[in-house]
Amino acid sequence: MDISRRMLGLFILLSSLVLLTSCNSQLSTLAVAKTPPGGSVTEATSAPASVSLPTSTFAATQLPTTISTFTPGPSSTLAPTRKPTETLTSTPTPTPTLTITSMVPGFYSGGGCIDYTIVKKTNYGWPSASFTWCVEYVEIHPDGSMIFVLSWKLLNMSEGITSVTKRGDVNNPNMYLTDNLGNRYDAITVSGEAAFDITMSKDVTYYGTFTFRPPKPGANRFVFHDDDTSKVITDIFLLKPAIYIYSIDLKWSPLSILYYSDKWTAAQTDQGGFKLTHTKYANCEISEEKPGEPQGTYINTIDIRSLKYDIYRTQQADYSLREYVLVGGLDKAALSDKPLIQVAIPYDNSAQCLNDTGTVLASLNVPTP
Repeated sequence: MDISRRMLGLFILLSSLVLLTSCNSQLSTLAVAKTPPGGSVTEATSAPASVSLPTSTFAATQLPTTISTFTPGPSSTLAPTRKPTETLTSTPTPTPTLTITSMVPGFYSGGGCIDYTIVKKTNYGWPSASFTWCVEYVEIHPDGSMIFVLSWKLLNMSEGITSVTKRGDVNNPNMYLTDNLGNRYDAITVSGEAAFDITMSKDVTYYGTFTFRPPKPGANRFVFHDDDTSKVITDIFLLKPAIYIYSIDLKWSPLSILYYSDKWTAAQTDQGGFKLTHTKYANCEISEEKPGEPQGTYINTIDIRSLKYDIYRTQQADYSLREYVLVGGLDKAALSDKPLIQVAIPYDNSAQCLNDTGTVLASLNVPTP
């Protein structure tokens, strides 16, 4: 499975697919059309037959926190772990060095997919539906939380089935992880299309995320269980991320930012602040400036996730230079010096650059001691 393609297409979320069992509200439902002997198919009966879905087997990976990013999709109050930090040098394209904890933050490739078919005997035959269930990738956040991104696809329905419904998995104890040490992990948050009921269309992929607490020391291989369908995805190894997540402390404020290794290379400005250069788009850069009066013209004030920035702009020949002054979203101590982040945005590829810089600006946080 191509992880980079999955990650780009994904920041959607999903939940477990269960087909129908009238006694289990988490199972998906197959609405079966009633076919009288010698007659044609009529519309679905008021009490559609339900089919127990076979469970899938799957393996999970951590979001080299695309690491959901973490969220990562599914999570609750997490036991904080120390963020890996990068040592900045004055070279323009330094090789990042990481202080490694028990689980390295980043995006990890998924545990693969399983196909299965659900069949149910009814008064009118044996209706069936077949599915693909996948662990697309896993994102490990700097706080250690694990976000599993799952997908479901309806492959085929037999004649007589009018609809297939995937039930939501919020507070569903039958969707959980186990590790190589025998520990069980229940989801602390569920999001995306895993969080609510969905009537599935054939050959359409649905995505959802499950966030779990940090793994126990020594845990690195996981199994994702769907007890509603008795399926599992096994051998989800969280050993080496495909994409790393790095943390950099600001020079003039008690804050840090996060960035992804596939998007940015890190260096230092002449004044000692951090500087990030985009790996793909020329003239797309982010740098920390010494707090002071912005040099550009005030444009507006915007919210980037939970943070509030005043934006100032200066037009250059090949790019637009913007100054982002943090004015809200963190406690007063963190805002006392009004952190100033300068962003260069090329006129070509401006939308892509703005999207990636926005992810970095949204990550500004008070680091965990």
